[in-house]
Amino acid sequence: MNSSSKPLQVIFFDVGGTLLHPQPSVAEVYQRVAQEHGFEISSGEIRKQFRQAFQQQSKIPLDSVAREVSWWRTIVDNTLGSWVDESAMESVFRDLWTVYASPKVWRIAEDAIAVLETLKNREIKLGIISNWDSRLLSLLDSLALSRYFDTIQVSALAGVAKPDPRIFEKALNAVRASAERSLHVGDSVENDLLAPRKMGMQSVLLRSSSEGSLSLANEDRIHSFRELLDLV
Repeated sequence: MNSSSKPLQVIFFDVGGTLLHPQPSVAEVYQRVAQEHGFEISSGEIRKQFRQAFQQQSKIPLDSVAREVSWWRTIVDNTLGSWVDESAMESVFRDLWTVYASPKVWRIAEDAIAVLETLKNREIKLGIISNWDSRLLSLLDSLALSRYFDTIQVSALAGVAKPDPRIFEKALNAVRASAERSLHVGDSVENDLLAPRKMGMQSVLLRSSSEGSLSLANEDRIHSFRELLDLV
């Protein structure tokens, strides 16, 4: 994390892998939906295919509501296409699209609510900067999270996605904060650590101890939401 002698005005958060985590796992949900349509697939195979499909599709920015459905449809096709008949794929996809709009398959990060409450009490502004589709707004409402944030920048709605600096500019302008007095928290080295720093923002990765294989300086990483309170 960069250091600044001035107190923070705002803390921004990534969502997927930071504020929210899928539960059950993506592989388990995809497996269940496929089974409901008569297709038996091992969760291990799904996990492998989804990881590859998501990494490949993430090279294309999720920066448009008009193509958010096709963006995710490509991932589902490339994950399940070896097993699910083409005639059934649309129904499988629609069921998955509906499932992931529901709060039932998402878990709020441990201690996140308590930390957000504390930060609000300290009069620090809070925001979200996330590469996500337009379903995120209603999902955050359903999880009673929206009320904590002064701005929510969703890439598909903002028309620009991380690591593009314009989405960080939009967030800073929305809360009238300076880059040097802002902190961004996320789980991606490129999108959440390096990109905001190029804007002059402070940044830190939230990574669990089990993800320790990544070589990071101590000041670049925290292991829990609770550790955020030591930075402000």
